[in-house]
Amino acid sequence: MLQLNVKKGDITQETAEMIVVNHFEDSPELAGAIAKLDQMVEGDIQRLIELGDFTGAFNETILLRPKGLPFNRVLVVGMGKKADLTAERIRQVAANVASKATGWGMRTYSSILHGCSQLDEFCPVTAQAFAEGTVLGAYRFTAYKTNNDPKSSRLETVTVVELDEGVIEAIEDGIQRGQTLAEGVCYARDLGNHPANLITPSYLADQAKTIAKTHKLKCTILDHKEMEKRGMNCILAVSSGSAEPPKLIILEYQSGNPDAPTVAVVGKGITFDSGGLGIKTLAGMIEMKFDMCGAAATLALAQVMGTLRPSHVNLVFAVAAAENMIGEKSYRPSDILTAYNGKTIEIRSTDAEGRLVLADALAYVAERYRPAAMFDLATLTGGCVVALGRVAAGMFSRDAGLIQKLAVAADKTHEKVWELPMFEEYEQDLKSTYADIKNGGVREGSPIFAAWFLKQFTGDVPWAHLDIAGTAVSKKNKGYFREGATGFGVRLLAQLIEDWK
Repeated sequence: MLQLNVKKGDITQETAEMIVVNHFEDSPELAGAIAKLDQMVEGDIQRLIELGDFTGAFNETILLRPKGLPFNRVLVVGMGKKADLTAERIRQVAANVASKATGWGMRTYSSILHGCSQLDEFCPVTAQAFAEGTVLGAYRFTAYKTNNDPKSSRLETVTVVELDEGVIEAIEDGIQRGQTLAEGVCYARDLGNHPANLITPSYLADQAKTIAKTHKLKCTILDHKEMEKRGMNCILAVSSGSAEPPKLIILEYQSGNPDAPTVAVVGKGITFDSGGLGIKTLAGMIEMKFDMCGAAATLALAQVMGTLRPSHVNLVFAVAAAENMIGEKSYRPSDILTAYNGKTIEIRSTDAEGRLVLADALAYVAERYRPAAMFDLATLTGGCVVALGRVAAGMFSRDAGLIQKLAVAADKTHEKVWELPMFEEYEQDLKSTYADIKNGGVREGSPIFAAWFLKQFTGDVPWAHLDIAGTAVSKKNKGYFREGATGFGVRLLAQLIEDWK
């Protein structure tokens, strides 16, 4: 695990593998640590600026290898223009540095805190962004790599060196929070990146038990028999073709304040999706280990909140875990299921299984816990990827207050969301000839159809749906993302919970 430390000191006097300083594009001259450092390297930094080899543009870097100094390398990173400085830019810069250091096989480096002198009153915010970017930028998933490449070694320690003792405590607070959040994201990434022959519903249940034990949460696991008793026929149907038994996983966090509102998060946990009898193509199936990324984010959020322990809210985290496979007992198109809340569903598509497992989970959480608000995270529709690409998650709700809370949290965390409409006219598409509603068969506006389907199971509980089909997986290494699972939603909902009023 990457360790982040904070110390009082002068970065130019650090004994380190590498030190990191920065330069703003519109700074008229070198100042502070970088000016002192430039003297130590005999004006090399100023010379590169004068030659145009380095301008200080956002995320631009130069690497120096001085001799006879206590550090082996100097990395200067561009911050762009001062007026454009944001927490997200600090996050991106920190990630860029950590990624480079990891790629170079480094185990440690020391850095100034980017932007703290520009945004003194926001030192905890900049420190949090620095920690998040550093941990996420250093992330690598190598669990199944067998080579002994020395450059595959993990970055172990990053030290923030700050000259002003008066801000050390604020920086430490921000670093600690940022590291907790980023480690949660990395945990969600790990769960998503592991293969489906490891990540089964039972494995997720065991993970929940470990989280509960470590963070003093209450854990309840409903197995096949318990779900059968309760009439959770949707989850049971989806899992009927698989040798892996389904699980409904519940984690509860109690703040100790009986008057605190309860916020619930429900994650879709399809650990592998073959499409069922409506089987996917190989190309459509190859990434279906990621169909549990909503569950991964939900479990990671429980871990984060168990560490941060907010005093103003109680929390419920639910994961509907099942595998959608083909077998002699598989559910069929045209089957009619009765959900936990009694609503009947005509199966038009066995590949629209995520909304089915969420139906039982949402209905159960709404009835059992009566939360002040309920959110779900789900890799639900390909239509959302077509509409929004991989930049923003689809956001759906009939509650303007929840939409606003999500938008504010998204702005703070840069986990982007975009509201799609839930006009009443769309609900008409749910009608079935043979049952109360159908689960699919509608191509136009498919993400909205799916959201309206979910709403049938939320009762009168304020609810919002996040379709993370596009944002849950990155197709390439970029910024603080690596190819594979992103852990999207952990930081977003952690921020929303922190801001909850």
